[in-house]
Amino acid sequence: MSLASGERETAEIRLELTEQGYLKGKKQTGKKGGRIPKKPASLPPRKFVTGGGLVILCGRNNRQNDELTLRLADKEDIWLHVKNLPGSHVILRTGGKQASEQDIVSAAEVAAAFSKAPEGVPVPVDYTAVRRVKKLPGGKPGMVTYDRFKTVYVTSDPKRVETLCT
Repeated sequence: MSLASGERETAEIRLELTEQGYLKGKKQTGKKGGRIPKKPASLPPRKFVTGGGLVILCGRNNRQNDELTLRLADKEDIWLHVKNLPGSHVILRTGGKQASEQDIVSAAEVAAAFSKAPEGVPVPVDYTAVRRVKKLPGGKPGMVTYDRFKTVYVTSDPKRVETLCT
Protein backbone atom coordinates (compact mmCIF):
# COMPACT_ATOMS: atom_id res chain seq x y z
CA MET A 1 0.00 0.00 0.00
CA SER A 2 3.01 2.28 0.33
CA LEU A 3 3.13 2.64 -3.49
CA ALA A 4 -0.53 3.78 -3.68
CA SER A 5 -0.78 7.31 -5.00
CA GLY A 6 -4.20 8.40 -3.82
CA GLU A 7 -7.35 7.64 -1.86
CA ARG A 8 -9.06 5.79 -4.72
CA GLU A 9 -6.03 3.58 -5.32
CA THR A 10 -5.72 2.87 -1.59
CA ALA A 11 -9.44 1.99 -1.47
CA GLU A 12 -9.01 -0.47 -4.38
CA ILE A 13 -6.11 -2.18 -2.62
CA ARG A 14 -7.98 -2.27 0.71
CA LEU A 15 -11.00 -3.90 -1.01
CA GLU A 16 -8.75 -6.49 -2.66
CA LEU A 17 -7.11 -7.35 0.67
CA THR A 18 -10.54 -7.62 2.32
CA GLU A 19 -11.83 -9.95 -0.41
CA GLN A 20 -8.78 -12.18 0.00
CA GLY A 21 -9.26 -12.35 3.78
CA TYR A 22 -6.20 -10.31 4.79
CA LEU A 23 -8.29 -7.46 6.25
CA LYS A 24 -11.67 -7.40 7.94
CA GLY A 25 -14.18 -5.25 6.14
CA LYS A 26 -17.24 -3.34 7.28
CA LYS A 27 -20.37 -5.43 6.98
CA GLN A 28 -22.97 -4.07 4.61
CA THR A 29 -26.17 -5.95 4.08
CA GLY A 30 -28.46 -6.12 1.10
CA LYS A 31 -32.11 -7.20 0.86
CA LYS A 32 -31.29 -10.81 1.66
CA GLY A 33 -28.81 -10.01 4.43
CA GLY A 34 -25.79 -10.85 2.27
CA ARG A 35 -22.62 -8.83 2.38
CA ILE A 36 -22.23 -6.24 -0.36
CA PRO A 37 -18.67 -5.06 -0.91
CA LYS A 38 -18.48 -1.45 -2.01
CA LYS A 39 -16.20 -1.26 -5.03
CA PRO A 40 -14.38 1.99 -5.65
CA ALA A 41 -14.18 3.38 -9.16
CA SER A 42 -11.14 1.84 -10.84
CA LEU A 43 -8.26 4.05 -11.84
CA PRO A 44 -6.68 3.47 -15.24
CA PRO A 45 -3.22 1.87 -15.40
CA ARG A 46 -0.28 4.25 -15.02
CA LYS A 47 0.87 5.42 -18.45
CA PHE A 48 4.35 6.37 -19.65
CA VAL A 49 5.99 6.96 -23.03
CA THR A 50 9.48 5.80 -24.04
CA GLY A 51 11.98 7.95 -25.93
CA GLY A 52 11.06 5.90 -29.00
CA GLY A 53 7.39 6.83 -28.64
CA LEU A 54 6.09 3.47 -27.37
CA VAL A 55 3.47 3.45 -24.61
CA ILE A 56 4.20 1.75 -21.28
CA LEU A 57 1.28 0.66 -19.08
CA CYS A 58 1.78 -0.21 -15.41
CA GLY A 59 -0.72 -1.99 -13.16
CA ARG A 60 -1.71 -0.34 -9.86
CA ASN A 61 -2.74 -3.50 -7.93
CA ASN A 62 -3.07 -7.27 -8.34
CA ARG A 63 -6.52 -7.11 -9.91
CA GLN A 64 -5.41 -4.47 -12.40
CA ASN A 65 -2.25 -6.49 -13.14
CA ASP A 66 -4.52 -9.36 -14.25
CA GLU A 67 -6.70 -7.06 -16.33
CA LEU A 68 -3.71 -5.41 -17.96
CA THR A 69 -1.76 -8.59 -18.73
CA LEU A 70 -4.54 -11.03 -19.55
CA ARG A 71 -7.14 -8.81 -21.24
CA LEU A 72 -5.85 -5.40 -22.37
CA ALA A 73 -2.41 -6.29 -23.72
CA ASP A 74 -1.95 -7.59 -27.25
CA LYS A 75 -0.22 -10.96 -27.55
CA GLU A 76 2.78 -9.35 -29.27
CA ASP A 77 3.24 -6.65 -26.60
CA ILE A 78 6.07 -7.12 -24.10
CA TRP A 79 5.33 -8.01 -20.47
CA LEU A 80 7.86 -7.06 -17.77
CA HIS A 81 8.14 -7.78 -14.04
CA VAL A 82 10.86 -7.53 -11.43
CA LYS A 83 12.30 -10.99 -10.80
CA ASN A 84 11.31 -12.70 -7.52
CA LEU A 85 9.83 -9.58 -5.88
CA PRO A 86 6.31 -8.18 -5.57
CA GLY A 87 5.60 -5.49 -8.11
CA SER A 88 3.45 -4.16 -10.91
CA HIS A 89 2.95 -5.91 -14.21
CA VAL A 90 4.26 -3.63 -16.94
CA ILE A 91 3.23 -3.78 -20.60
CA LEU A 92 5.28 -2.24 -23.40
CA ARG A 93 2.82 -1.65 -26.28
CA THR A 94 4.73 -2.48 -29.43
CA GLY A 95 1.99 -2.18 -32.04
CA GLY A 96 3.41 -5.31 -33.66
CA LYS A 97 6.81 -3.69 -34.20
CA GLN A 98 10.20 -4.63 -32.77
CA ALA A 99 10.93 -2.66 -29.58
CA SER A 100 14.38 -1.12 -29.28
CA GLU A 101 16.70 -2.09 -26.45
CA GLN A 102 16.27 1.42 -24.98
CA ASP A 103 12.46 1.06 -25.03
CA ILE A 104 12.79 -2.23 -23.12
CA VAL A 105 15.18 -0.63 -20.60
CA SER A 106 12.73 2.26 -20.05
CA ALA A 107 9.87 -0.19 -19.42
CA ALA A 108 12.12 -2.21 -17.09
CA GLU A 109 12.87 0.98 -15.13
CA VAL A 110 9.12 1.46 -14.66
CA ALA A 111 8.80 -2.15 -13.44
CA ALA A 112 11.65 -1.61 -10.96
CA ALA A 113 10.23 1.70 -9.71
CA PHE A 114 6.80 0.16 -9.00
CA SER A 115 8.11 -2.86 -7.12
CA LYS A 116 9.60 -3.70 -3.74
CA ALA A 117 13.09 -3.42 -5.24
CA PRO A 118 15.39 -1.14 -3.22
CA GLU A 119 16.28 2.19 -4.82
CA GLY A 120 19.76 2.65 -6.24
CA VAL A 121 20.53 -1.06 -6.51
CA PRO A 122 20.60 -2.95 -9.85
CA VAL A 123 17.65 -5.35 -10.00
CA PRO A 124 16.79 -8.05 -12.56
CA VAL A 125 13.64 -7.46 -14.60
CA ASP A 126 12.31 -10.35 -16.69
CA TYR A 127 10.53 -9.66 -19.98
CA THR A 128 8.75 -11.78 -22.54
CA ALA A 129 5.94 -11.57 -25.09
CA VAL A 130 2.50 -11.33 -23.47
CA ARG A 131 1.52 -14.60 -25.20
CA ARG A 132 4.14 -16.37 -23.02
CA VAL A 133 2.42 -15.22 -19.77
CA LYS A 134 -0.22 -17.53 -18.27
CA LYS A 135 -2.50 -17.23 -15.26
CA LEU A 136 -1.77 -19.80 -12.56
CA PRO A 137 -4.72 -22.22 -12.29
CA GLY A 138 -6.64 -21.22 -9.17
CA GLY A 139 -4.09 -18.50 -8.48
CA LYS A 140 -4.82 -15.24 -6.73
CA PRO A 141 -5.05 -12.04 -8.76
CA GLY A 142 -1.71 -11.04 -10.25
CA MET A 143 -0.17 -14.50 -9.95
CA VAL A 144 1.17 -15.67 -13.31
CA THR A 145 3.82 -17.90 -14.79
CA TYR A 146 5.88 -17.19 -17.88
CA ASP A 147 8.54 -18.75 -20.09
CA ARG A 148 10.99 -17.88 -22.91
CA PHE A 149 12.01 -14.72 -21.12
CA LYS A 150 15.09 -12.52 -21.10
CA THR A 151 16.43 -10.52 -18.17
CA VAL A 152 17.71 -6.96 -18.09
CA TYR A 153 19.31 -5.29 -15.06
CA VAL A 154 18.20 -1.75 -14.20
CA THR A 155 18.43 0.50 -11.17
CA SER A 156 15.20 1.48 -9.41
CA ASP A 157 14.96 5.26 -9.78
CA PRO A 158 11.47 6.80 -9.37
CA LYS A 159 12.79 10.24 -10.38
CA ARG A 160 13.96 8.86 -13.74
CA VAL A 161 10.55 7.24 -14.26
CA GLU A 162 8.81 10.59 -13.65
CA THR A 163 10.46 11.86 -16.84
CA LEU A 164 8.55 9.18 -18.79
CA CYS A 165 5.12 10.27 -17.46
CA THR A 166 2.51 11.41 -19.96
